[in-house]
Amino acid sequence: MPMENLAGEFCDALQYVDLDLVVILKVHLFIEERLNSILERFVFHPEYLTKMRLSFADKVLFARAISLDEHDGEIWNLINSINRLRNDCAHKTGSPERDKKIDDVLNMFAPLDKKTIGQAEDQELPKHVSLANAGALCAGFLHGLELEIERFRSVLKIMDRVWNPHRHVTTDISDESLKSGA
Repeated sequence: MPMENLAGEFCDALQYVDLDLVVILKVHLFIEERLNSILERFVFHPEYLTKMRLSFADKVLFARAISLDEHDGEIWNLINSINRLRNDCAHKTGSPERDKKIDDVLNMFAPLDKKTIGQAEDQELPKHVSLANAGALCAGFLHGLELEIERFRSVLKIMDRVWNPHRHVTTDISDESLKSGA
């Protein structure tokens, strides 16, 4: 391909803002941040997670594995569908599969949307708005898992204080022997 054609293609690609693409990438990023937060809250030494170099799909599986009640929830399929869509967008310009994958996400989202917020069936929203709504539903779901992990950690902290009191020894500064230096 001659350089002029390449430069023209490049300029054409950057000439307008593709709202669908922007929303897809930001939704994926936000979901991945929630997944990272979930995993970091669950483990005792999160610094080792980054050394594992977990993929998005690995993080989804890990989060599902630690979910008490929602490990088989339909929303995980939506999260995975958003990941497939993002991967298609991130690795191919002008992918012929993109519209099909957007439709897959939105078709998966529609019944979940009706269950959670009662979206009217006949209300037609722009695709980027529906994609953002799908992302918001996923983020809300993952936030619930974060709260579940916080409750688990608080119970674990209480158990640790009982079973391992040596880790939680505190010194009462009002003790006279400490004040006098004896």
